Amino acid sequence: MRVAALGLSLVPLGACYEKTDGSESGRKVKVSPLALPSAAAPQVSGQLSEAERQAVFAEVMRAEEAARREVEIAFPQLDPTSKGFSEDRFWKNKRKRDSTEQSIVAKHRAQLAHRYGIGEQGLDAIRQEGLTKAWPGAPSPSPPAAPAASR
Repeated sequence: MRVAALGLSLVPLGACYEKTDGSESGRKVKVSPLALPSAAAPQVSGQLSEAERQAVFAEVMRAEEAARREVEIAFPQLDPTSKGFSEDRFWKNKRKRDSTEQSIVAKHRAQLAHRYGIGEQGLDAIRQEGLTKAWPGAPSPSPPAAPAASR
């Protein structure tokens, strides 16, 4: 059975293929499809135009930024100078912030993947392409940190 959108073949779970190992003897080795690199990423380039991939990239970046803003409102950074601050509270807050952000981003990514019919791997490939090519919407490189003043 072919998955037309990605050009992939579905195989039974646990199935293995024989492949030559590249040696002179041409020895055959069993390869699990789960261990093979995904063919989804290259297919996205042919499936969507560069302009469409740029639009998807911008939406992924906006979703990540929106998730950060939502988390900042729900779980503001703790002020270490405030009364009652503790390392335990800091780490508990950080775990909440991180898990909430991941959850929000995952929800937005799932919606984008469904809308464009490209899957999570396709989104990852587009995100990486956009960062590599510095498409509009890519985060600006952070300026180098100023050296600490010596006392």
